[in-house]
Amino acid sequence: MNNFYSVPPEVVAPPSTIMKIEEIVKEPELLGDSSIKEIPKTRLNLSGIKGYKEKKKSIKELKLKTETITELKKAFDIFDPEELKLNHSVVLFVAQVVEDIFNKPGQGEVKRDVVVEICKDYFNGEGPLVEMVLDLVFSKIIKTTLWRRNKQRLKNLAIFFFEIFGPSIQTNLSSKLKL
Repeated sequence: MNNFYSVPPEVVAPPSTIMKIEEIVKEPELLGDSSIKEIPKTRLNLSGIKGYKEKKKSIKELKLKTETITELKKAFDIFDPEELKLNHSVVLFVAQVVEDIFNKPGQGEVKRDVVVEICKDYFNGEGPLVEMVLDLVFSKIIKTTLWRRNKQRLKNLAIFFFEIFGPSIQTNLSSKLKL
């Protein structure tokens, strides 16, 4: 009896060609490794695969973490390490930048790891010392709120809007105002 749900044997793929989720989305390597895998771009909806959303989320978070660390380390390369040695304002600045970037709930450990990774070069390579300084300056960090996040989103949207439509708006205004 051939019903709607039965599949002919020639349509079923052999077991060797069926891909597992680990083959589709590979877990990123260690921090700082340039071989972080991209999420595959496909027309298929892979969100139904068990564990796909979690893997996708962890890859995005790790990628953002490594990008933030490399960008901030590049920014601090212009300073002499002895100039910023044991300076608590460096920890405060880095913590504030990281607070603005990682603004989703439950990312406290990621924030702490990023701050420790960047600032330990200026604290004799001692991570626990950076953590203690971070605990001391924690009250001075402006926490992310709904208002701050929305204000930043509106600012980014305005910048995006003026980058795209800015020249045409300027030429229309200048022609009407005879500038």
